[in-house]
This record gives sequence, C-alpha cells and structure tokens, in this order.
Amino acid sequence: MPGPVAQARPGGAIAFDRQVGRLVAVTGFDIVETWTFDACRNTWTEMHPDREPSSFDWAQLVYDVDSDVTIGVSSGNVWAYDLEANTWTQKGVAPVDATIFAYDPVSGLLVAARAADRTELWNHDVETDTWTPIHQANGSDGFGVFAYDASVDRIIAYTRAQTWLFDIRTGTWSRSGAVTPEIIFGVAAPNIVYDETAERTVVFGNGRLATYDATADRWEILAEPGESYEAYNNQMVCDPVNGRLVGFVWGTVVQGDVIAFDLKTREWTVLLGPRE
Repeated sequence: MPGPVAQARPGGAIAFDRQVGRLVAVTGFDIVETWTFDACRNTWTEMHPDREPSSFDWAQLVYDVDSDVTIGVSSGNVWAYDLEANTWTQKGVAPVDATIFAYDPVSGLLVAARAADRTELWNHDVETDTWTPIHQANGSDGFGVFAYDASVDRIIAYTRAQTWLFDIRTGTWSRSGAVTPEIIFGVAAPNIVYDETAERTVVFGNGRLATYDATADRWEILAEPGESYEAYNNQMVCDPVNGRLVGFVWGTVVQGDVIAFDLKTREWTVLLGPRE
C-alpha cells in the first residue's frame, strides 16, 4: 500500500543502506538535509544528525558495504554517513573533479571517475581514506555513465549508444558487440544501476528504459517514451531487501513520487503517490 501522501518529498542524491534496509537521500544546496525512506512502510524521515556537510553539490551517493557507510563527494571533500549512528564524518580531499560512481564488492573499494570527461579512474579505500589511480591498459576516450556488474565482474560503461566493459582487475577496456539502444542525453545524462536480483544493468532516462545482460552481451528495450514513469527524470537504486529497484521521479507533472520497479515481472509499484 502506498505511503501517506502528506509527506515531505526531499529528492536529492540517493543510495541504499543494506545494513539498515533504507534509502538514504541527501538534499539541499546551502542548507543540507539528510533523509531516509523506509521502502517497506513507504515513509520518509528526516534524520537531523548533529552535523551535516556545509554544502551539497554531489550528483551521486554510493553505499560502501565493507565500511557500512554512505559516501559522497562535495566541494572536493569526502563525506561518510553512518545511518545506524546517524552521524556524518568528513574524510579527506578527493582527487580533482572526482565523482564516486560504483562499489566493487570484490576489492571492497569504491570506484570513482573524473566528472568532466570520465577519462580518469580511481579506487577509494574508505577505511584508510586513500585514493589510488586505476591503470587503464588501453585507455578510453571517455564514457557517459557506468555501474559495476557482478554477473561478469566488470564495470559496464554506457555512452551514446555504445557499450564498453572494463576489467578492473587488469585495467583493460573492451567494446561490446551488442546493438546498443540510444538512451537520449537530454538536460542530464541517463541514469544507470545494476539490479543484482535480475542480474542486469539498467539504463534509463528521457523516456526510454533498457537492460543489458552482460553474460549474453545483449540489450533489451523494456519501455519507450510515454509508457509509464520512464518519461520522467528518474533516480533509482537497487533494493536488495525487496528484490527490486526503488527511487523517485521528478517531472513537469510528477513531483517526488517514490516508485519501485521489479525487473523480473516488469511491473511498476507506486510507494508514495501524487499529492491529493
């Protein structure tokens, strides 16, 4: 059942805390707010930690399983949020223009890219707060968005109808032979997320949703513009507790609806619907 509509709709960057089983959202610019969403009870809660980042300019949060904290980079500084303790901790300084994009469960490290053109990659060890450049044996001309795909132990990079796979162990890029669908780059780049339940990488934005089966090197288009929530600016993360993707949408009509998508059944569920 959808949650009460008379709730705040914070928006912002999101990650899923696997230990607590809640969505973490950080919103605001000069005034930062930390929120959590209970995807079983469908309710938002503002956390009010004693300290929060002084500014908010990151585009993405990533949950670090090993350290059990959510990580973001703001104004070049690394911040870690411990949901159970409800505390933010400021770490060190990130490399210039670094934005964290993915968590590598094999090494227990975060993977970051140079935000401007995506040509440089780093590993970040949260516990030691150290950054290490990732050697790229054959280089890259840049890539749009990427996610770690556990089914093949590769970083899947999508950019303007091209699919690339990066072997983080050897530093080698390879181009997929699959016919890659065009996910339109509009005001913002498409979003990408790995669904560990369905073992698919999902790319969506500006009206189209497609999935990539890395084990078979095959793309499939699941939705076209105007068919459902895909028509809006979605942000979604994997919810391993309920075996689905969960997040929220913003658009000219929809304002802060919270939704879930089951890739196996291909069904959308509204967790928090429109205001009445």
